[in-house]
Amino acid sequence: MLVYRHWQWIPDRSGGCLSALILILQLCICLPTTAKTINFQSDEGYLNGSLDQHVNWTAPQWQVDLESETITEDGYSSAVYVEKTAPFQPGASYTVSAIFSFHEAAWDPETVKWKPLFNVGFLNQDKSPFTRNGNSIRISFDRNKSEYVADIQSDYGTPQGDNIKGKGGVSQSPPFSAESIGIHRAATSENSDLMSDRLKMVVKLTAGNTMNDWICVATIHNADTDTLVTTFTATGITFNADTLYGVIGMGQSDSNAKIAMRRVHSFTFSTSLLPLQESYAWSHHKKWFQRRLDLSLMRSEVL
Repeated sequence: MLVYRHWQWIPDRSGGCLSALILILQLCICLPTTAKTINFQSDEGYLNGSLDQHVNWTAPQWQVDLESETITEDGYSSAVYVEKTAPFQPGASYTVSAIFSFHEAAWDPETVKWKPLFNVGFLNQDKSPFTRNGNSIRISFDRNKSEYVADIQSDYGTPQGDNIKGKGGVSQSPPFSAESIGIHRAATSENSDLMSDRLKMVVKLTAGNTMNDWICVATIHNADTDTLVTTFTATGITFNADTLYGVIGMGQSDSNAKIAMRRVHSFTFSTSLLPLQESYAWSHHKKWFQRRLDLSLMRSEVL
């Protein structure tokens, strides 16, 4: 794509009329932004039963429910989206998001200590979703007694997930209330609304120029009320990848996390690579223009 930038008129050295015209053009070889959103519907080719039967997923333990247009799993397993991948490019950004919901099964929140419920993020290669061999970076949505919290985790270079302690950034959000995600506890369980709103969890990863300066921005948005729940950033992350795959996971089991009806309503994988740019200057002597243009008109426009 050829993009017109600007015209610049320059007087000649004798102080006379215009001597040159410089036309600056920018040639952009734009690598397109790619995005894919999946809503787990029949018209997208999805079938009831195992998510793993669909060629664009590696997810043996996940199930598709066309009636609710969701996917679900009971915990301790991940689903890897293998159809769309993204090549590594320093400075490029990569985004994975998922909309999910759940039901609090334990009415007394004080009986539930720190429990991871959902996670969304990236694998740096197409590995088995059942193992974490130092190849992922994710945002985890956790319950801790009466509150909720999110944290950015990476197991890059380690056998298991660890919270990131980024330079100049944070690895964990401030706690947020059950009410902010649509859960309303009352004095009795019969009067409580323990079903969450649909929550959109977004992970945006920006590749660094080295393996030690990646940036991750995590956001949780209430999709039903269109309100921001939390957002936070980790910088100076150590990570490395030739190719990135999107991944979603369910955290602990329903019985351990004291929740039920965990559902993933949609999944989006997108990339935004950087354009390649070159600039050109085109200059000619005034006699070239005198043969082709009316300089009196040009002079009247400039002066």
